[in-house]
Amino acid sequence: MFYKKISTVIFCLFVLSCIATSGCTTMSTYSTVNPVVSSRIPPGTEVEFSRMMNPNFAIDYVNADITTKAVFLSSSFPEYNFGRGEIPTGYFPFKVAVPEGSESNIVFAPNHCSDFIFSLKPGELIKLSGGTLVREFSLFTKISTYGLSGKGTRVFFKATDCSKQLVASGY
Repeated sequence: MFYKKISTVIFCLFVLSCIATSGCTTMSTYSTVNPVVSSRIPPGTEVEFSRMMNPNFAIDYVNADITTKAVFLSSSFPEYNFGRGEIPTGYFPFKVAVPEGSESNIVFAPNHCSDFIFSLKPGELIKLSGGTLVREFSLFTKISTYGLSGKGTRVFFKATDCSKQLVASGY
């Protein structure tokens, strides 16, 4: 009798934990919610990288065709573990920073830009074309990857083209 009650309690806890975490590992993008959000921004508009990567403004640049400048940092990610489906198909990640800034951001570049990206040295100024990719994470994902801070937003830049900026980077 006692074991039957214990097994019932364990089963109920298991079912509750499955329900509580059922949507926790999925990510949603704003671009699927509002795919025409970037139609207000004329193609080729130059935008400050820091503005575009700010979660409060990033939604304005989803699916946009804008240009920006950033400082190349690295093409390796030993400390960052990308989730399933987080890297768009046909793209690879690399790190950049805002010119005159130190915080790193992640850019997804198309595979045809790989030779160019892997030839860059840290500190070189590059020109990027493309738009933002905005992901919302649930509480469970935030706890397991970014620390305990509730629902969060992660902004990436999805480049369509990359080139070297001829202006000195200041480094």
